[in-house]
Amino acid sequence: MMTAERDTRRPRRTHWLHGERGFTALDLAYSLVITIILLSSAIPLLQEPIRHARVNRAARVVASDLRSAFSLAARQRRPVRMTFDASGLTYSFSDRRDATVLHSRTFDEDADIPLSSIAVSATSIDVMPNGVASAPISVTVGARDYTREVTMMRGGLVRVLPR
Repeated sequence: MMTAERDTRRPRRTHWLHGERGFTALDLAYSLVITIILLSSAIPLLQEPIRHARVNRAARVVASDLRSAFSLAARQRRPVRMTFDASGLTYSFSDRRDATVLHSRTFDEDADIPLSSIAVSATSIDVMPNGVASAPISVTVGARDYTREVTMMRGGLVRVLPR
């Protein structure tokens, strides 16, 4: 007696429209349009945290540079002058005696950390080799509506103030 063999192979899946396997160009276009719509709605949500991270990083960099001015003065055993240019978004540290620039940083659009504003309480401060500055200073860095303040006391204490 002959038994009919059952076909145990899985049936071939076909596309519901054309009877072929795979995706059509129309399917890919739909998925691309949906992906673009989702990404375009997410970009504005990501801009604010990125801007906040950039300002926070700039505040830490300014604080580190202010601390390094005290180290430069002590290492060279000569006063170091810190000069701030808020309109140019730059500052520099130079030897007070011969005006040799020891360190400078800029925060314009072409910089590593672009900012839109820097405000300082004094445009020029001298740091003596004994670790005392000529005056305290406050530096406020910002991008659009988010700012952070860095303060430096005469004795060299540098702090990034909490928000």
